[in-house]
Amino acid sequence: MKRLTMLFVFLCLAAMLLADTMPEPLYREAELETLHPRTAPRTYPAPDYSFIVEPVDILTNYYDYMPGSYVSTPLQVQTNNVGGANGAYIVFHSRETSAAQRREYLCYINADGTVGATNFMGQNEVWEGYGSIDIDPETQDPLAVYHVAFGAPEAHVDLTFDMWHVLQGPGLIATPFTVIDNQAIAGVHTPFAEDRFVWPYVYVIKSPTYDTDGSRRVLVFANNSTGPTSNPSENVLLTWADFTTANLDSANLAELDWNYYTFPLLDGYNAGDPCWGRYNQSIAVNDDGQVAMIGYLAADEFTDGRTRLTIFYNDNFGEGEWEVIQENAGFTVDIPLNQDGTPYFDADEIFFDFVNSSHPHAAFDSQGRLHFIGNMVLGYLDDVGDHYLWAYYSYVKGVIYDPDTDEIIWQDIYPQSTVDNCDFPFLPWDTDQDGVIDEYSDEGTVMSELGWPIYWWGWDDAFHENNFKLATNPDNGWMVAVWQDGLKNRYYNDAGDEDYADWATAPETYISISGSLQVGRLNGEEWTEPIRLSSVDTPEFAGMIPEYVYPGSHIEDLGNGHGKLHLFFLDDTSFGSSIQGNGPADGGMMKYCALDIDFIMNSGATDDETVPVWDDYGLCAFPNPFNPTTQVAFELAAPGHVRVAVYNVRGRLVKTLTEGNLLAGSHTLTWNGADDNGAPVASGVYFARIEGGAGSQAAKLLLLK
Repeated sequence: MKRLTMLFVFLCLAAMLLADTMPEPLYREAELETLHPRTAPRTYPAPDYSFIVEPVDILTNYYDYMPGSYVSTPLQVQTNNVGGANGAYIVFHSRETSAAQRREYLCYINADGTVGATNFMGQNEVWEGYGSIDIDPETQDPLAVYHVAFGAPEAHVDLTFDMWHVLQGPGLIATPFTVIDNQAIAGVHTPFAEDRFVWPYVYVIKSPTYDTDGSRRVLVFANNSTGPTSNPSENVLLTWADFTTANLDSANLAELDWNYYTFPLLDGYNAGDPCWGRYNQSIAVNDDGQVAMIGYLAADEFTDGRTRLTIFYNDNFGEGEWEVIQENAGFTVDIPLNQDGTPYFDADEIFFDFVNSSHPHAAFDSQGRLHFIGNMVLGYLDDVGDHYLWAYYSYVKGVIYDPDTDEIIWQDIYPQSTVDNCDFPFLPWDTDQDGVIDEYSDEGTVMSELGWPIYWWGWDDAFHENNFKLATNPDNGWMVAVWQDGLKNRYYNDAGDEDYADWATAPETYISISGSLQVGRLNGEEWTEPIRLSSVDTPEFAGMIPEYVYPGSHIEDLGNGHGKLHLFFLDDTSFGSSIQGNGPADGGMMKYCALDIDFIMNSGATDDETVPVWDDYGLCAFPNPFNPTTQVAFELAAPGHVRVAVYNVRGRLVKTLTEGNLLAGSHTLTWNGADDNGAPVASGVYFARIEGGAGSQAAKLLLLK
């Protein structure tokens, strides 16, 4: 394989358009002679899955770019409905015809997966977009925000909600009110009179006084689309207010006590003090009062070319001071050498860094740790300090921040090294990190595993088309990462490899899970090989072009270790966004589907091991739910050494029930709801797990006091 040839095209920072697009950084293109990648060994295979709901139509859309929120998920699942029938709400913008205004819609998906009411959120035919949604934990009402009149002096953010609690069904949408009136607050509650905060995100949590008055808190974040410098840095505004069900009953949220806050560090970068900088972030909240932004900051003052992982953290429901945590996000790596000892890359120093990760989604886990995933790309600095990148060296990296310890943990999401060293980047030419190149071409040059975790094949649009999202079930310690991959269509469209002609207009959707109790990897601590969905290999997607795939924020527990993952996406008529200048403006169809994912039966075998064929232990517990004791029963087909233990939802050992050699046949063990020290444990979800020569199996336990 020839050394990479640099074909760089300089992309200047573009002015913001009515399309709500964002400026682009510098790139260099890479031309490869040998495109077929190695497949790095993976520790954990992809989970089993099936379709609960095959893709169903929602609404025609002629606006074929990022129909949901940039950095949150537009699909929220109800989790506490009367009778347990959990539906889902989706917000999105659409142009129903090529000549129509872009409007914001609210769609309800019934518990059985059928499409229910789909309504305008606003009452006037004006340009709207980029909605965000969250569910009130008490009423199950969805609260939604979206911006109006983007690019105009009167640009503002509206908030509305569907009064589910009144009808016990969708369709009674409250009159929207302006929650961020830029003309009223700019220069008063914000630094500059020309500030225009748009691209909003809404979150609903229990308030600090919830236990006494039942109030909840709604937080709305928005990014600045303008500023005193020529390149807006999108500094962030937070506005929040507390409300009660009585406020929802009267549809009266406008009169709440709304508070405003901007972040001094970001305000400075927006004003060019000490220089221009841009923060690519996502937001996460929880009912314990943790509120955070996490992402990467690029600033002119960082002369090393690296970005800075930057976290804003508050544990007081968004009020008061925010802690700022920063760490270098660039990882310098050794330049690999060809067999003749010459360097493979023509650069003095190379490093991986976050790039093309401007549409992520953050989440807290059950331990209060903050999670974020994004795209790391290999690059270097030239003689004048400009940062250039190699296109085919792009990989998904994860970050966990633990506020209790201030620890930052870096993770390989996909692909992964074959050693447990996630604080160091995945090396595509040395996947086992033993210091030896995995493979050379016949000409003696370095071979690498290549990557492109973006649905569209071209570098020019990678800044706009990336999309990395998380879904969680904190009670079970489950987490799902969803992104799209365009490596195969890139091989064809970028490099002309006819072996990939079938993938010319076929992106893949990747779904990796964390939380398989089989091997105890909960809360995003380990990740599986991804499920791959595509029109080429997935019959349910045949004939489609799935773009902008968003997961529902909550993974529903179906029982027996199975979870329901909701998905929302655009089935584009022609591959690529016409809004970004790719493909004709012939529209597409917004669609919904849902998967049943097996979080338990995952072997954890490496490529060097044989995946075991497990006997059915028949592991179960009775009574269940229980208080204070339960019987854990199982069967052994043959005598052998087994271990049976109870774990909490964080994957931590609570009680070892037995460990040793047992005879074949039926066995019953008693758990009295206490830990190994004899101390009673709290009410909640636990797991009994048996491990033996025939494999492993787990059962969910529910202790109710």
